[in-house]
Amino acid sequence: MKRNGAGMIVSVVVLILFNVIFCIREAYGGSPSGTTSSKIASPKPESGAVLKFTRLSVKDPGANNIEAVSFLIPTGWKAEGGIQWFPDYFVLANLLMKIIDPQTGAAIEFLPAQYFTWVTAGSIPQGANYLGCILWPPIQDVTEFIQFFYGSGPLGRLQGARAVKIEDLPKVAAQLAQYHGSQVRCARVRYEYQDRGQAWEEDVYVTLIYSGPTFWSGSAYSYRAHRGQLDRFTPIMNTTINTRRQSPEWFGYYPV
Repeated sequence: MKRNGAGMIVSVVVLILFNVIFCIREAYGGSPSGTTSSKIASPKPESGAVLKFTRLSVKDPGANNIEAVSFLIPTGWKAEGGIQWFPDYFVLANLLMKIIDPQTGAAIEFLPAQYFTWVTAGSIPQGANYLGCILWPPIQDVTEFIQFFYGSGPLGRLQGARAVKIEDLPKVAAQLAQYHGSQVRCARVRYEYQDRGQAWEEDVYVTLIYSGPTFWSGSAYSYRAHRGQLDRFTPIMNTTINTRRQSPEWFGYYPV
């Protein structure tokens, strides 16, 4: 399969991985970026024992099965999904993955990132693929973006959910704006909802980047746990995000 060039891969990686790691590190005051041990002194989930972590290697079948990215995840947690390629879109590759605690159902979920444009496109309908971007006007409200882009797909469970807190992350947005040279909004939205008769909380972290009046992008990930447990799990989930390591080989992948 032909790709559109190494420069495109760079932009994709920056969007789906850099924003994720940057938002967590800045929002919570740094990261254990130099940590390579399988044990991390994270806030304890329950009894005070040191929580063990295992290295997760995510390989990409669409890139000769080379390692794309790795994380440290709590030992016993399971990963579902991986890298998916979308040759018809400007974002060629997305990390679409859940990392789940099978005992409690707590989960980290990496959601699809996408570019959008809003231009006069003749008879092309709103919502269609236009030159690799989704034809849609810029959305400023993060809850509206979550419902628009994820509500009928990976976050369908949030249909009817109650947004109980919206926390803007202005320092994160300011540094990302400097990096991208664009207007940026970063925010965390906490939802409460019922799913299969159980009460859940979910934090959705959203990054919206506006590169001019007609071109913008959105990306997000989420943390999920039973109601009353999410704050306890958040530092553990942050550790997984903060130990993300991207493979230079995958970063430079360019098949012909």
